[in-house]
Amino acid sequence: MMLQRDGFLQQERDSKMMQLDFGYLQANMAQLFERASKWEEMVQSTADAHNSNTTTVTEHRPYNREHGLTPSRIVIADAERTFVHADNRELFVKFLSFIEDDFADYAQGMGFVASILLLVLEESKALSIIRTLAHKKPFIPGYWQAEAVEYVTDGYVFEYLLKKQFPKVAEHFTANCVLPEMFCSKWFVGLCVHVLPLEQLFDFFEHFFMEGKPFLFKFGLSFVEQLHPQLLAADTSGILRILRLEKTTVDFNALLSGAANFDVLTGPEYDAVYAELFETKLRKRLEAAKRQAEAVSSDDEIKFSDEEDEEDEDKDD
Repeated sequence: MMLQRDGFLQQERDSKMMQLDFGYLQANMAQLFERASKWEEMVQSTADAHNSNTTTVTEHRPYNREHGLTPSRIVIADAERTFVHADNRELFVKFLSFIEDDFADYAQGMGFVASILLLVLEESKALSIIRTLAHKKPFIPGYWQAEAVEYVTDGYVFEYLLKKQFPKVAEHFTANCVLPEMFCSKWFVGLCVHVLPLEQLFDFFEHFFMEGKPFLFKFGLSFVEQLHPQLLAADTSGILRILRLEKTTVDFNALLSGAANFDVLTGPEYDAVYAELFETKLRKRLEAAKRQAEAVSSDDEIKFSDEEDEEDEDKDD
């Protein structure tokens, strides 16, 4: 637990994370440790309720801080962006390196979430939660991958819900070329880390731990409900600034409580909409990107001189 390390708050007073602290961690440390102690069980209980028919048990190796893995460039960069003090960066690099090796993939949102969990949890418990969020329904399987098809498709699911609930806002977004993947990542992939003040971020986490992905859709709709006058009055760059909470006045507690007022897609209804939107919005884009990548790879192939000569002879024939 990083918050228990001597001098942590002083060491990290200038870090990006502390910009949204406003004294909350210092004043509520004991309470936060008590709350966080229930998170692993909370997440597992939610996962169990939605994966009752799954019989396969995945074996995971236990966390070992002295694993000896060589950190990747992106992991080192994320640690430098997150923490100020060298000791805290080192701990974070080792944790993220283990995750990257464990998942055989990495996405920045995973690092964002890990940084918050490590404040109040032991590394083994933080890892357990991250594994569950990343691999089990109703959470976010597929979001923390380099090619996050599931996240982008769910962005279009959110757009579908937006058209139902706030059609004028959805039309305004379309008119200004604001696509869901341009802003949903802050909420869906990063789970509002570096967006919400820490006081409300802990509440956001607990709502998400109890509901999973449906809460992300509800939160997004609550966000639009509270800020739709500003959104409708803004141009493209202004819309994105609002959605990223840049210089935007928001009642964060109302934002979280308002999420309960929305019904969103779940179960077979969600599956059907997801499948349709993947087919209509993404499949052709993915296939085109694959063809382009294959073409580039083919162009970059090393040719030996005799192969080039043979091609020239074929052309002459």
